[in-house]
Amino acid sequence: MTAVPKPWSVEQFVAWEEEQEDRYEFVDGVIRMMVGGAAAHSTIIGNVFSLLRHQLTGKPCRPFVETPKIVTDHFAAYPDVMVVCNRVSDATTVVKDPSVVVEVLSNSTRSYDLSSKWDGYRRVGSLSHGVFVDSTKVRVDVWSRDGTGWHVETLESLDAVAELPAIGCRLALADVYAETEILPPA
Repeated sequence: MTAVPKPWSVEQFVAWEEEQEDRYEFVDGVIRMMVGGAAAHSTIIGNVFSLLRHQLTGKPCRPFVETPKIVTDHFAAYPDVMVVCNRVSDATTVVKDPSVVVEVLSNSTRSYDLSSKWDGYRRVGSLSHGVFVDSTKVRVDVWSRDGTGWHVETLESLDAVAELPAIGCRLALADVYAETEILPPA
């Protein structure tokens, strides 16, 4: 790989990344390669996507898993799952207006996802909910934006349900963690 000029603009990054075989994110001026995760990580992503897909069928919002990427004037990132409520063509590789982003946290991504990446997401004007699902224990943090700012609800029981009123969806934690060995905190 050749050295890249710094600092890059988001536009320079997007043009460069389109030429790469691997996926990368651009957050806080830092380019970060996307890597795979454990089986629980993948299972949770699939569960959340499936739950959202089922609830959004026939509605104007559409869920996506791992692609396309969100690009704004300050960053470019791939959420694990996102929901977009505007028309998206099949050829789209970039969206600017997600309503919901979901990140599945692992030990290697937790601090990045909850700091720099979340800072970038919450600056997206269309975003109503940011959902962070722990892949090592039953814990889901649902950030919701209202007229006064962002508020978080933390759920740690398989009986709990994450409410996403902006898109009219609910995520039962028992379904989010289905087919994993993850248990609630003791």
